[in-house]
Amino acid sequence: MSLSLSGVTAEMISRYATAAPRYTSYPTAVDWLNQADLGNYDQRLARAGREGGPISVYVHLPFCEHLCLFCGCNVHITHNRTKSAHYLDVLLREIEAVGRTGLGVRPLTQLHYGGGTPTFFSADELTRLSQAIFAVFKPEPGAEIGLEVDPRVTTEAQIRALASLGFHRLSLGVQDFDPQVQAAINRIQSVEETRRVVDVGRACGFRSVNIDLIYGLPYQTQEGFQRTMDEVLQMRPERVALFHYAHVPWLKKHQTALEVGMAPDPLLKLRIFVDALHRFVDAGYDYLGLDHFALPEDEMAKARRMGTLKRNFMGYGTRANAEMLGLGVSAIGEIDGAFWQNDPTLEGYERRVLEGGFAVHKCHELEGDDELRRSVIMGLMCQGELAKSAIERRFGIRFDGTFATELAELAHLAKDGLVELHPDRILVTDLGQLFLRNVAVVFDRYYRARLAATGAPKSTFSRTL
Repeated sequence: MSLSLSGVTAEMISRYATAAPRYTSYPTAVDWLNQADLGNYDQRLARAGREGGPISVYVHLPFCEHLCLFCGCNVHITHNRTKSAHYLDVLLREIEAVGRTGLGVRPLTQLHYGGGTPTFFSADELTRLSQAIFAVFKPEPGAEIGLEVDPRVTTEAQIRALASLGFHRLSLGVQDFDPQVQAAINRIQSVEETRRVVDVGRACGFRSVNIDLIYGLPYQTQEGFQRTMDEVLQMRPERVALFHYAHVPWLKKHQTALEVGMAPDPLLKLRIFVDALHRFVDAGYDYLGLDHFALPEDEMAKARRMGTLKRNFMGYGTRANAEMLGLGVSAIGEIDGAFWQNDPTLEGYERRVLEGGFAVHKCHELEGDDELRRSVIMGLMCQGELAKSAIERRFGIRFDGTFATELAELAHLAKDGLVELHPDRILVTDLGQLFLRNVAVVFDRYYRARLAATGAPKSTFSRTL
């Protein structure tokens, strides 16, 4: 892949450096209408259990020892280890409630522990949690079972315990190895302790390692990030996520402590990303789109080639048709034609589970137009192109007529070289991949309504650049 920024002007960057969703779902959670009956959640799970087919499970483990200033996740900072034991007791109650619905007859195709820091929990606690989940859900052959780890607190005992339970994918947060950047974001993490976890994981049988990086952080430079790239490429993870820093201080107050005035400007951010893109491609990685890379033999790269790559609340995934169950505080799932989110507060989550077994507090019933636009948006986000005829056959529409307004807007993006508009398809160009969220948002009717009502989607979404 050869990508040049020679045609990218400051004016162009100004136009496209807007706020837009990352589209881990459509509609995005801020636009959910809450029209489903939360009290019928158990019945919806039971009905989903009768439908068959594989299912993914996400478990949110929210505790961290230290607060990273860039973090946008639902986390709780503590050194009190008794909190994990209490949280686990409540979480097991939720898992038991799910088991009673019969949803567990569906084979488990993907399990992921996120956070927070899942390895805040001890090896015994992680074993107890996993055994409870596997008592309800039986993994199908080839199921992807993984978790996020913080190298600063992860022990060999934890990794060995997880490997013995069937976990085989590790995801490590790195962000940047530059000491000045690490000090600015309050995450001091050495190359050596990161490499130790990678090496131990592989020795224990973990066959896929993901490393998360972030560009757009204070004090980042092209030269400094190239040195980070040198270290990452030596570890040769099977997957890499190179995220653009999401600055949302209206949601995460601690981000106000970041020296955002020392962050690279939009053009420099693009240069950092393009440098990294070329380094990864030259090193043999496939560029999957937006912010993800994988070695060709990795399952995610294969999914991209086969057209089964999917975006969900965990980002890019390999299970295109699986519904998803969310467990734990703030966890989001998609079951029985609706999105469901658990209570985002520890107190609310615990109260709901202890009172009724479940903790859902927010939902959205997917309508016909939601499904149509989601297919278009996810096609662009996951494959970088869209065959109009496939959408027409599936939804019984005439694409050009249904999306006449959107195609007129895309014509402006085509003039800037971000997309190619053909009679039978829409193609995102190499340059357009840098502005993929700008392309996808054209089809978002909720975003369009928000824009019409407020004039700008401020204090809602992070910026695209």
